[in-house]
Amino acid sequence: MTGTEDWHRGVRAVFGARRGSIPVNKGAARPSRRLPQIDNPVLVGVAGLGALGVGMALRSLRPSHRGGRSERIRRMVTAAVEGDTAAHGDHGQVPSVDVQVHEAFGKPPLVSIDVHLEQPLAEVVAHDLLDRVARAAWDNPELAPVAVRGRLLAAGPAGAEPTTTLADMTSLGYEDEIARPADLYARYGAPASDPRWRP
Repeated sequence: MTGTEDWHRGVRAVFGARRGSIPVNKGAARPSRRLPQIDNPVLVGVAGLGALGVGMALRSLRPSHRGGRSERIRRMVTAAVEGDTAAHGDHGQVPSVDVQVHEAFGKPPLVSIDVHLEQPLAEVVAHDLLDRVARAAWDNPELAPVAVRGRLLAAGPAGAEPTTTLADMTSLGYEDEIARPADLYARYGAPASDPRWRP
């Protein structure tokens, strides 16, 4: 009889407990199932400020993609090309210049430059022109340091689509077609916009 009463008492205890609400972290049977609980208003405030600070830091580190940056650097590079009369002659057509600035989180910006020439140039002249172009990109007033990918392209015969690459960054002695900031520093020194920069 006593066993039956104990059993009924146990059943009532289980179903009776289900009727009431169990407070958070108070009804867990094992410590491993407890949810973390922060009930101190100061700690809650500190956690909120920390999350806000992390969000602001990530926003400030995100690339800015400022409008018109590629165009402003293109004008600088074009001025360097126009100043090289050996590339187009005193009365020749000034080559067209395409510039794209690529920014990525955690990497130096890449300035990609294509100079389109109407006719091929002598190798020495082409290398000198590409050197002027790379230096103009390196010394831009907005970004420092940058990586530079530069090419001189000559148009094919009339009506033909393909272009010939006359020179790229390997022509100036770099390892591949992209010159990295440390390589550009070794050749030109610190960028004009940040004279204290060192690789």
